[in-house]
Amino acid sequence: MEQPKTKYQSDDNENSGLETKGILLHEEGDFRVYAEDIGIMWKWDLYQGERHLHTGCAQRPESCVVSAKTRISFFQRKDVAGLMTQIKG
Repeated sequence: MEQPKTKYQSDDNENSGLETKGILLHEEGDFRVYAEDIGIMWKWDLYQGERHLHTGCAQRPESCVVSAKTRISFFQRKDVAGLMTQIKG
């Protein structure tokens, strides 16, 4: 299952300089998941806005989405979201 390799610019600020390799697999609120075929595995990256939160890998794009949704639910927890806000600024 070979996917085209493209680059995406952050939607939030076109001049932000955030450039991600891969394809957009999933969007949920301000969370985005990009994945790239790296041979026998798929590498995926989770972003919230311009902030990179997590990198993972899976054997299929569908598995990337399942894993990323688990991370998204973690970052959406009130206690974690509160800490992320404190760290952000």
